[in-house]
Amino acid sequence: MAGALERRDLETLLRRRPEARSLVGTKRCDLRALAEVISRPEAVTAAAESLDGFLLNLLHAALLLNPDASAPSLSALAPGVDPEQLAAGTQELSRWGLAFVIPNLVGPQGNGSAAVPRAT
Repeated sequence: MAGALERRDLETLLRRRPEARSLVGTKRCDLRALAEVISRPEAVTAAAESLDGFLLNLLHAALLLNPDASAPSLSALAPGVDPEQLAAGTQELSRWGLAFVIPNLVGPQGNGSAAVPRAT
């Protein structure tokens, strides 16, 4: 299932995205409400501005390739970048709430394939 974050990754997202903390103590504090809050254009912009150069370039590549931001497609746009670094990068983007890792048979952390929501 694309987009499923482990608890520790979700906790990281909540720490990094101040708009997510606005849900604490509200009547509606579920994953749908979280998705709505972190997908607002100003929230996405703020999160993207917090990325380092590598992650920002990876996000741009995934957006260019969307909906086919597969590991091979990302690798083709980033010759010379270690596939493990790409996989770690897509995982990091998911911890920012900017992309979803797409797991496959390679392992539970995926293989570097990513899905980027249209709102991003």
